[in-house]
Amino acid sequence: MKPFNLTREPWIPVETLDGTVVERSTRDALAEAHTLRGLADPSPLVVATLTRHLLAILHRAFNGPRDVIAWCEVAEPGFFLRAPIDAYLDTVEHRMDLFHPTEPFAQVRGLTARFREYACPIDELELVRSRWGGGRELFRHRPASPAPSMTPARAARALLAHHGFATGGLVKKPGEPTSATAAPLTRAGVVILRGDTLFKTLIANLLEYDPENALPFSTGGAPDRCAWEQPPAPRELNLAEEPKRVPLGYLDLLTWQSRRVELIAESGSVIAYINAVGQGLATGSPRDPMVTYHRHEKFGLLPVGIDVDRGFWREANALFESARGENAPFERPRALDLVSKSEVLEVLGRDTLFDVEVLGIAAEKSRVDAVRAERVQTLARCFNDSDARAAVDGALNLSRNLVSALRGALWVYARHALAPGGRDPDTNAVRGLVDSLGADTAAWSALGVVFEKLLRGLGDDPDAAAMRFEVDALRAVHAVFQSATARPETTARWLKARALAAKALDDNLKEHTTPRPQTQPAKEATP
Repeated sequence: MKPFNLTREPWIPVETLDGTVVERSTRDALAEAHTLRGLADPSPLVVATLTRHLLAILHRAFNGPRDVIAWCEVAEPGFFLRAPIDAYLDTVEHRMDLFHPTEPFAQVRGLTARFREYACPIDELELVRSRWGGGRELFRHRPASPAPSMTPARAARALLAHHGFATGGLVKKPGEPTSATAAPLTRAGVVILRGDTLFKTLIANLLEYDPENALPFSTGGAPDRCAWEQPPAPRELNLAEEPKRVPLGYLDLLTWQSRRVELIAESGSVIAYINAVGQGLATGSPRDPMVTYHRHEKFGLLPVGIDVDRGFWREANALFESARGENAPFERPRALDLVSKSEVLEVLGRDTLFDVEVLGIAAEKSRVDAVRAERVQTLARCFNDSDARAAVDGALNLSRNLVSALRGALWVYARHALAPGGRDPDTNAVRGLVDSLGADTAAWSALGVVFEKLLRGLGDDPDAAAMRFEVDALRAVHAVFQSATARPETTARWLKARALAAKALDDNLKEHTTPRPQTQPAKEATP
């Protein structure tokens, strides 16, 4: 197979400012970042791992930035200087070849010779298609005798995502460990600040990097290295269990290779791959600076991941929690600390708006339940604004109370509809009717839309934004109630149940909302 060097071959999908999607090499994507809208792969997992890949290269190319002053020097031109990027990539170019004869990018040469009969079709490398759960044979997404293939560019992207998000479970090969732990990002949502160009996205997520001063975290004295700067993983792993270790540092974590993989190519296309146990993160490894954490009273800080039943915006108060330490309820991604610094705001502009994107998967063992990208949007300067934080906390508390009040009212509705005349209804039947209305899901969805408006208004007046949120949230909950209780039946029983539930809703809402002054009618003028 002829070489496919990522530093020179187009493989990174990007969107130009006019909306066209094209592919660029690593060199060109970074050099042209200020003229590109952003990464454009349809998979959130690829976007997350490609971003981390590019950030690792930038940290190496600019030897830091070691502090906020150095960061400003990188950012102030408004584009990435090409000379340091080219100089660094020249030194590691041989490790960026996807089909290098001895050290292929993110792979281990020699696995095919040992385990050819265990080769997987290449489409299974993409996690969005590779785990179908118990019904795999019945509901498979490809024909019984597949012959899938990928371009080298697509295979390279899938390889990065696989290393970042591979689920745990059996990866059995003869004479090797039988199972592997989940990759580092499987249980975590990767948080990326997205600007209006790829340059602004990357520069906003380019943290202060000084291992000697524990930035962004302590390395324990070991020299930090990207995966491609380290010796390749061993061809043979004659161990009883998967080896685990602490990352050498931030760059090692950004480029972590969780599996031993070798791509199999024919006639210019990649058709299969070998997947073997690689390495896991050791207990006590540093927390990922691109992940949000919430404090569990028993287990300490745990990563906030993708939840199929709960939108990330319901944890958005974590984004405004600037405090760190043993008593902090959250630990937010480090990029939010960076972009809210006064020196950084002077370079970016005080009215710089970012999409806070959360990218990841919801997985149960080897089953992938969802691949998702969620986002909220607000001004960078709001992340350290105490009034903005108070408004967000208040809005989230109010949302929880409103949904609870709605459910209580619908319980009244179901109880009176199913057992009129004061009889005691069957509790399971009441619960079943309430659940069937789908009001909880509808309410959270409607409140999420209102919450987005709150975030966009924080920069002008947090108090006014909070007041508008309350008014809009009440309107949204009332609309959900009306929709949930609308029925074609017009019998007295259902109408009475609805009226009683409406009164219960109003009474419940009064407990959680700000009293509004009553407007007094104007007095008639005395003749």
